[in-house]
Amino acid sequence: MNIRNITKKDIEPIARIAQEALNPIYGIGTLEEDIKIAAKMLEMCEPKYSFLAEEDGQVLGFLFARIQKEPYDEFPYGMALAVSPAQWNKGIATHLINKTIETLKQDSWDTFTFHALPENKRALKIYENMGFKTKKLFLSKSI
Repeated sequence: MNIRNITKKDIEPIARIAQEALNPIYGIGTLEEDIKIAAKMLEMCEPKYSFLAEEDGQVLGFLFARIQKEPYDEFPYGMALAVSPAQWNKGIATHLINKTIETLKQDSWDTFTFHALPENKRALKIYENMGFKTKKLFLSKSI
């Protein structure tokens, strides 16, 4: 398995993985919509912290990350992480997260943050197994 930075040519394979892995949880939409979302993520991300796992030319998973800027803080933030369901339980998400953390450490960052919906049990388990802890809780109400 090779892990490398994401490029524009990876947008469609990333969108296909989003269709397989994320739509059941987030209900993102059609392939065309996911291609637009993946292209927007590439624009918004920090390319040096965003990685793709591939093997024999096949995209297995991806991680988009950026430096999140808030009024009183900035921190590395995992925008999106997904692995093709056919590749689950092979450690690909862990490899992608570790590669991002390794690169962040080289730039003297000391934290890495993700968000996950409570119903995304798979992601929560990965993050918790890697030592991520709940720091903030966002509550919302439909109005």
